[in-house]
Amino acid sequence: MSDEDSLSFDSTDESDGDHDSQAASMSIDGEYENEDEAPFSFAAERIEEFVASFLKQLSSGQPIKLRVADRRATSGTRTVSFPAKRATGSARQLTQLLSVLDSMHEAVVTGIPLTKRDIYYKDVALFKTQRTVDTLVDDLAATLELERADLNVRATSKGLVCGSGITIHLTSAEIIQGNDSEGALIPVGEDIETISVDENVAWVLVVEKDAVFTTLSRLLITKHPALGGRGIMITGKGYPDIATRQLVATLSASLPSKVPVLGLFDGDPYGVDILSVYKYGSKAMAHEGEKLQAERIKYLGVFGSELAKYGVDLDDLLPMTNKDEKKAQAMLQRDIPTKWKNELTRMLHLRRKAEIEILSSGEGSESPLLHRVRPPPARPHIAIHSSTYNTKSDWEDAWDSASDSDDEPPKASSSRVQPRQVPRPNSHSPPSSEGGSSSTLAFSFTHISNPSSYPPKNGWTIVKTKPKSPQLVEDSTEEVNGDADVEGDMILGDLEPDSMEPMEIIPPTPSKNKSDQGVIRDDIEDVIDDPLCGVKHRPRRKEHSPHRPNSPQSAERSEKLMRERSIRTSRRHKFVECLSNQDVNIAELRKLAWAGIPPDLRPMAWQLLLGYLPLPTPLRAATLARKRGEYSSLVKLAFARDREGLDQQIWHQIEIDVPRTRPGVRLWMYGATQRALERILYVWAIRHPASGYVQGINDLATPFFQVFLSAYVDSDPEAFDPGTLPTRALEAVEADTFWCLSRLLDGIQDNYIFAQPGIQRSVRRMAELVARIDPPLSSHLDTQNVEFMQFAFRWMNCLLMREISVQNTIRMWDTYLAEGPDAFSQFHLYVCSAFLVKWSDKLRHMDFQGIIMFLQSLPTQDWGDHEIEMLLSEAFVLNSIWHNAQSHFIAK
Repeated sequence: MSDEDSLSFDSTDESDGDHDSQAASMSIDGEYENEDEAPFSFAAERIEEFVASFLKQLSSGQPIKLRVADRRATSGTRTVSFPAKRATGSARQLTQLLSVLDSMHEAVVTGIPLTKRDIYYKDVALFKTQRTVDTLVDDLAATLELERADLNVRATSKGLVCGSGITIHLTSAEIIQGNDSEGALIPVGEDIETISVDENVAWVLVVEKDAVFTTLSRLLITKHPALGGRGIMITGKGYPDIATRQLVATLSASLPSKVPVLGLFDGDPYGVDILSVYKYGSKAMAHEGEKLQAERIKYLGVFGSELAKYGVDLDDLLPMTNKDEKKAQAMLQRDIPTKWKNELTRMLHLRRKAEIEILSSGEGSESPLLHRVRPPPARPHIAIHSSTYNTKSDWEDAWDSASDSDDEPPKASSSRVQPRQVPRPNSHSPPSSEGGSSSTLAFSFTHISNPSSYPPKNGWTIVKTKPKSPQLVEDSTEEVNGDADVEGDMILGDLEPDSMEPMEIIPPTPSKNKSDQGVIRDDIEDVIDDPLCGVKHRPRRKEHSPHRPNSPQSAERSEKLMRERSIRTSRRHKFVECLSNQDVNIAELRKLAWAGIPPDLRPMAWQLLLGYLPLPTPLRAATLARKRGEYSSLVKLAFARDREGLDQQIWHQIEIDVPRTRPGVRLWMYGATQRALERILYVWAIRHPASGYVQGINDLATPFFQVFLSAYVDSDPEAFDPGTLPTRALEAVEADTFWCLSRLLDGIQDNYIFAQPGIQRSVRRMAELVARIDPPLSSHLDTQNVEFMQFAFRWMNCLLMREISVQNTIRMWDTYLAEGPDAFSQFHLYVCSAFLVKWSDKLRHMDFQGIIMFLQSLPTQDWGDHEIEMLLSEAFVLNSIWHNAQSHFIAK
């Protein structure tokens, strides 16, 4: 078959015009046909032409060759052939391509929007990974000379926006009001009608890392009085999704020039690449080009060459990995600013990289940076010191749900990252072309119509709004004043990539030596060998008697507190008595544990409930020594040849996921914790080849590690560096975590084997159960085309750990372990059902977009034991009613 006979679409339109308007009226050869034709009709025609050409080849009896655009290939195309040398592989590729085309055609014909995640879940076994679908969707869009919006295919949002100065109005008439203390999910462009920005918004900050974004938002940086006006802060959580890039590009193109758009990124190859995606676009989305480019964004990160003035030594920087080096070499081949190339070359030469946290992670009091800026005594906040900066002018695809790029780096983040100073424009900034005064930060403007193909056809409009509450600025001043001295204002020059100066920030923590004193238990050696020693001799805080009541109300309150204290003391005594028996009564322990376990008794109780520790006391010491020795042998065997002897595919994914585990929590940023977690996950993966390592398993290890670590320290384990423990204690924590994680996963391993049948079954049963217990909610979800797999997959895969805090998770697992070995698969189904029904009233008043956005960011931040116990009680009732009536499940 000649090249002329193979199927392809060669673009004849190279203009930068509006693809939306063209797509509605262009034929295959680029001629305009019908100005009134619906856009989706044209897309349907393109797909049908493609399929018709395929059918023509099929009927000819000759081998099939489909030429498809390939955005990453040098040639720009690839050929899908059938049959090929690898018949199975070629058949799968052809089936995948046709399946995606079928989904696209359905979306444009019915007019019902579709996400790439939806396509993936239509046949998980066929596609295997989300990235396969992501690549096919965008390659086919380029092949058909259409944009993804023309195909009615959306990317699932993940980016967040923070700041009360921005309001997003949706086409559904809903309003997303920015918040200064937390981020709101950025909606997809098709659902945005207008964007309103307050007049006093003075800066936009794009943050690479979610953990840094969370820290800055909690510090209310977007309304800090020292920054000259309100700000808008945005994060794409690493490589940005389409919706995030679109919002940044829109603000960059629309805001007056005196309002800087700044980017806070790491000084490593991936930080530079992410900045490049925002500023210049990505190769993966090159066919949608300039519409996603934020050309005004300026680097506000920290390059390694700029750290010497802060006393940061080369040894303080992180070593470059092989992946970092490959990424840097690839970046050097691109057309990027000379400053960036020089920094990348320096990284390769020194084999070191800098991350944002380096400016807030100085250990010890000898760091010059720590002498220059010190935290106020009340609480950490933004440094407010006068600063003058004398400066002179001078391709990854979007994220789609849980898709992870192979090129995405293992990003570290910190639980106590302090904010960089976000400066305000100086008075000599050029005046706004929109007519704003050069002497004031107030401005008004109207955004250009239809900045990209993603908003509705009438385009977005950014409208002028007055500040809603001037009092907010005054309130924030009072909140951060404390004992800090305010010394003048900050000044911003032209922050070009080749002239950026590093800024001062506040060190987040006391010196390591001081923080490590008095937190390790004195009897740690005894506890390592005998957990019962920790139960019997655990020091407890004395509870002081309440003051003499001065009123009937205080007397009643005092009596209530005493009653609760008495109940807690009584329950603890029962636990101690149960655990101290020569042969623990497991039934009695389960009964006690269902309502929660006292924190100091939890490590031993969990090990007994999981069957890791034997019930007879005399056998425990020998069992622990044997199991810990076995794990040590497994580690030595697995890592005998260092990295070269590892299964590179498994290790690669673990290496990506471990630094992203529990972002924002100090415990999981320490090297000792991360290395231990890497060993745990790798050893488990190679011992379970049916599943190997699957994303989400890293999350399941964290409660075990934190609980078992708490047995050896008298402080909050989330802020403790395990590297300061005696070696035997750290090895014990790691080994105990491995064996207990293994026992948990043994009961739910079909959640992680090929095609994840356990999760598929659980989600299906959950949908059937919700239909029985809350028919109105089930009917509404069905009407809005919301599939349970779109939100419940993560609930099953990560056991709700992404929806609630770790403390909530630990309390929930007390009950799960008390329920028995099947609780993580069976009882969890009823917990998820009760969890969904809890939000029924709100969900039944939302449309598709609102439902998905709400379920992706549930308001559980303030949940405590009471809310978890209510949820568990509701799940228990459902389990009691339905578990023994399996006929209510259609598919068993």
